[in-house]
Amino acid sequence: MENEEEFKEFKKVMDACDTEERKIPVKYGNDGEGRVLVHTPKSLKNTKGNIAFIDVHGGGAIGGSPEFNAPCACYDAIYCNCIAFNP
Repeated sequence: MENEEEFKEFKKVMDACDTEERKIPVKYGNDGEGRVLVHTPKSLKNTKGNIAFIDVHGGGAIGGSPEFNAPCACYDAIYCNCIAFNP
């Protein structure tokens, strides 16, 4: 299979993260409720004051789904040792 090694790496990082879905409420002019996946490396569980980033994907606008981009967000969270917010 082409890219089999890359898929193994993505599975490894997905297994190393806890992923939780959170709702984004309607307020400040939002036109509807949104959602975001929060990927926390298991090594950061029960810690505070962690670095985080928002993984906005789509090239100028949010595109695709959080589930589609989850492997990349988990990869970044693991290798940057931070929490990834994936809308």
